[in-house]
Amino acid sequence: MDSNPFDGVLYPAMDPLFTRTESLTEAEYVTLARTARHEHPCRRTAFRLYVLILVLYHLCLRIDAALGARIEKLGYDKGHHTLKVQIKGGTWVTKAVPPFVWHAIQDLIGGRTEGFIFCTSTGQRLDQASQWRAIRATAKRAGLPQKKISPHSLKHSTITHAYDRPGARPEKIQHWADHKDPRTTQRYNQRRGALEGSPAYDAAASMAEQLEAS
Repeated sequence: MDSNPFDGVLYPAMDPLFTRTESLTEAEYVTLARTARHEHPCRRTAFRLYVLILVLYHLCLRIDAALGARIEKLGYDKGHHTLKVQIKGGTWVTKAVPPFVWHAIQDLIGGRTEGFIFCTSTGQRLDQASQWRAIRATAKRAGLPQKKISPHSLKHSTITHAYDRPGARPEKIQHWADHKDPRTTQRYNQRRGALEGSPAYDAAASMAEQLEAS
């Protein structure tokens, strides 16, 4: 053909900042976490889901990265508890783990020294679909108004809350969220910041007292 028949077609305008993900307010996040911990019929499953919700929110992770996290990758670096996880695209990153989230993880793994942090009774990795269902069922029990709460709602929410806090630093939030394009977080420059000043600590400080008291 001598010409492209689609050259004259007008493409639809796309908003690069648009997302269909429903987010939570800080109060709704606390309600979701508390409900996960206290209102599930199985105590072990309840605590595991509670810790998963903490990790998704305070470490700003996608569900696949959280479920792939291993005990062997828990560590300590210059005064910070850390977790090294593999994120989307296969890159490994080191996350600062706030103290109360660290203690919750330690309570969950008990005496185990290897394997997945979030696992079945036989040590197998949890599947994503089951945790999607668990989080949605928990949101429903909590009476939250959102229709399509998902694990990614927690990452979406914690980034939004981080931007809303006084003194928010976009480059720190972008690094924490593991985004390569700043438009993804405001929707990632490639700067790899130090663990000091991680938004994880501000996020935990806002919620730790309420969650620890529950």
